[in-house]
Amino acid sequence: MTDSESTTTSQQTETVSDTAAASEADKQTTTAVTERMVDEIYHETSIKVYIFIGIGGAAVIACVILFARGRRNIKSYILIIAIGGVLCAVTAFLDIETKDEHFAPTDSSSQSESIGQVTMSVDCLTIMGMRDDIPEDGYIIPVQTVDIKEGDTAFDLLDRLARENGILLDIKGSDEMIYVSGIAGIYEFDHGELSGWMYYVNGQAPSVNSSQYTPKDGDVIEWRYTKEIGRDIE
Repeated sequence: MTDSESTTTSQQTETVSDTAAASEADKQTTTAVTERMVDEIYHETSIKVYIFIGIGGAAVIACVILFARGRRNIKSYILIIAIGGVLCAVTAFLDIETKDEHFAPTDSSSQSESIGQVTMSVDCLTIMGMRDDIPEDGYIIPVQTVDIKEGDTAFDLLDRLARENGILLDIKGSDEMIYVSGIAGIYEFDHGELSGWMYYVNGQAPSVNSSQYTPKDGDVIEWRYTKEIGRDIE
């Protein structure tokens, strides 16, 4: 065998090996994705089964109560069964979001390139010692660095940071009028008529909504709980 034939054979062997390795990697990736989808479907189905059982149980109890009270009108039982059927049908078409799905990063945020960074934190220092669900240091989310993606707002960064830390946000409104009413189970008005969440950028409270503020590289963004519309925050 000549040197050129030996080289060609070696290259073909390497190509076959690379192809086989790539095929195996694709197979493993596909398997992992399939398993994750099966787990999510199983979880959602399990939740719906419990809901169906609850609806069915409520319908049975309602029928028993009617029967015990001597009401023998068949239309009443048909109505209860019909209502139960409608509720079951609605439940069947509901898209129930799993915990992992809720806290998973959005596709746009994970694929976009970073155009800068900010430091962010979420604290409730003003109500430390007043409830048991507050960390000892008063920080729900300690100071962390967050990448800025194209088109991000201050709210987008909070939403991303909360997802990464498994923190639940409660909001009102949409688009450019989003209002953060609760973070990690701590809500506006929990500690007075003037209490709630405010955000600060470089130590100042912006005059625009968090879903309207465009963060800049190097910004220090703080989400802070106040009892007096910011007067108790230094």
